[in-house]
Amino acid sequence: MSTVDFTVNETRWSVPNNVEFGQEGYGYYVDLDFPELTENVIRNGMVTLYMKRGDTWTSVPFNIFRQSVDFVNYQGGYFYSIQVGTFSIDYYESDHKTQNPGTQNFRLVIVQPR
Repeated sequence: MSTVDFTVNETRWSVPNNVEFGQEGYGYYVDLDFPELTENVIRNGMVTLYMKRGDTWTSVPFNIFRQSVDFVNYQGGYFYSIQVGTFSIDYYESDHKTQNPGTQNFRLVIVQPR
């Protein structure tokens, strides 16, 4: 098993090219190089992501419930996906007006297969 702590800086988040602010699917993502994510790990191991919230680590996917300044309830969510050599994190808000999630700390836990 290996654990990798890393930070995604505010400037590292990207918006998909084909989606505009206010449209369904508008959000932020980051693609990270992780050579530890081999075909064997993906098929036979386990990969888990945690996000630092205050003094604790929270497992991802993770939803945040919020209220806008005009008292409209919405939620934001962190999600992840993996492929060989690449780890991706996405953040979306249900009102399609997603704000940059800012600098966030994460922990990736990789369980190697035997």
